[in-house]
Amino acid sequence: MLSVIIVEDSPEKARAILAALDRVQERAPHSVDVVNNSRDAKLRLKDNKYDLMILDLALPTTPESDPSPSGGVRLLEELRDRDNYLVPREVIGLTAYHELMEETTALFARDVWSIIHYDPSSEAWGEQVGRKVLHLS
Repeated sequence: MLSVIIVEDSPEKARAILAALDRVQERAPHSVDVVNNSRDAKLRLKDNKYDLMILDLALPTTPESDPSPSGGVRLLEELRDRDNYLVPREVIGLTAYHELMEETTALFARDVWSIIHYDPSSEAWGEQVGRKVLHLS
């Protein structure tokens, strides 16, 4: 069974991601953990090896803090730079902000990871996430 962690601070966006994953559950069984800040993500990633991390790029450090435009990027860099985390096999950066996509493309490309533009009015991003899950299973 595929293991997925969603790191997303917006409850609406997290529900939309879960709905996209539900659409492929029958063909690609998976379990999902959801956290809403980088501190909780790091706690999970110390003990759990995930196949896929879906990462919001604008992310708060703690549940009490405001999202930072570079919060997800800082989390990703820390995961790669420190040996005390189990780095997921694949990472998808998911953001509604075009400028964040442009700024982080090279960072994601280094590990052949993906960045997807999240648009709540479109289903294209969800289909891309679903195809990734099918590919990994």
